[in-house]
Amino acid sequence: MDAPAEDLDWTAPGEFPEASAPGPASRYGGPLALLAVGLVFLFGAAFLDEYELSRSAWKKPVPFRALRLPTQAVPAYARQTLDALEQLDLGDLGVDLGMDFNEALIAVSLSEQEWEALLESGRAPEPGAHEVVAGELTRFTEFQFGGTTFKTVGRLRRNVLGFTFAFAIPDDASLDPLFEESCSGQFSDLGVKATDEEPPSELLLDVASTSVLMRASPYVAAATLIGLILVAVGGALLQMRFLMHVAQCPGLFRTVLEPLATHRRLLWTVHGLHYGVLFGTMALAFATPRASMWLALLVGEIFSEGGLSHIGDAYASGSILSATWETFYHNYVVATLGFCFAISMVVPFLGVLKNLLSFAVAGYSMAPLWAGSASQFTFHSITLTLELEAYVLASFVVILFPVYLVKAALDPDCTWRVRDAFAMVVSGALLVGTMLAYAALYEATTLILLLDM
Repeated sequence: MDAPAEDLDWTAPGEFPEASAPGPASRYGGPLALLAVGLVFLFGAAFLDEYELSRSAWKKPVPFRALRLPTQAVPAYARQTLDALEQLDLGDLGVDLGMDFNEALIAVSLSEQEWEALLESGRAPEPGAHEVVAGELTRFTEFQFGGTTFKTVGRLRRNVLGFTFAFAIPDDASLDPLFEESCSGQFSDLGVKATDEEPPSELLLDVASTSVLMRASPYVAAATLIGLILVAVGGALLQMRFLMHVAQCPGLFRTVLEPLATHRRLLWTVHGLHYGVLFGTMALAFATPRASMWLALLVGEIFSEGGLSHIGDAYASGSILSATWETFYHNYVVATLGFCFAISMVVPFLGVLKNLLSFAVAGYSMAPLWAGSASQFTFHSITLTLELEAYVLASFVVILFPVYLVKAALDPDCTWRVRDAFAMVVSGALLVGTMLAYAALYEATTLILLLDM
């Protein structure tokens, strides 16, 4: 860049050469240590989580029949938001967001001793008495269905697979009229499966979507969250220090790498803002787990049946190349070039707001609330730090771009900033693309090979 370093350094406390003075050990030792400790937390949480899953309440297959409660059966106070949207003629939006996704009613045949073993509090329901016991995230204690009032007499333990968002009722012949449009299956320590060789019905798949969700223990969830924070901090420091070191070398990316060193205060402010949103929404998800579950199911549906189903199909095909390309194309071409760089050229900082919204959705929907999350994050945490750093860098560039333009407009001696501003955007877009390409390849490889999709 043509301007002297002093002209660029409007936020940094020191000159760029000092940022790269330390040797490799002191430069990367701390970040690598944080990264390693974070992975230790994640692997430890995964081990403990697997142990708790092995102690699932179902020691043998248990047949069931189930249905999803209609909205009319849900008490008014539990559907206030959906009713309010319908009054504003926005009912379809509520449905799209999953607000009509109601609790399941699941009938199982168990002995009195088996019922007692599943209870956290209360008592076992009496057969034929229209009594139910509630899962951990059910919203109400009484409901009307089929002209009958059902009352909750107890609550199930957290580790009863299948009932996190459901009511359990003793199965008997008196329920047949209510369960005319139900599905049947089996609970086991492996999850939910159909009872015959026919493909599972849509209703069974619908019930299974929440049946497989089981809350992780508080210890597992806390260890996973701590591990994610450590990996994020270590990964950010490691990648940024590497990029600042590379900035000394002439090359294609230098016009974006030099500002990383000269505007370090802005760089770390952008990091703090984005990761604050990410982990802040994760913390919010712990306080509102039901809404987090709805959002997670909605995101999953978008990747399986919605507008991003082509990405899910690519992973299901088992082709690493195809999955890498589909992931890269969406993350880079659509989400970054289109919805970060391009829109910020028209409306300054709009791409930053979009990235913050993406971080909020990711944090809220991917919070480690559920059993099995810890084992997924043992490798996916690396994907996150690779991808998220690319998005943070994109936000940094689109924040600095209008600042350069304003300075050029206010100071005739700084007209060189116009050229540098556009050069920085082009260089930044190429660097972000390179980072997202590595992230896409890593994600596709780990998901297809390690999860054997």
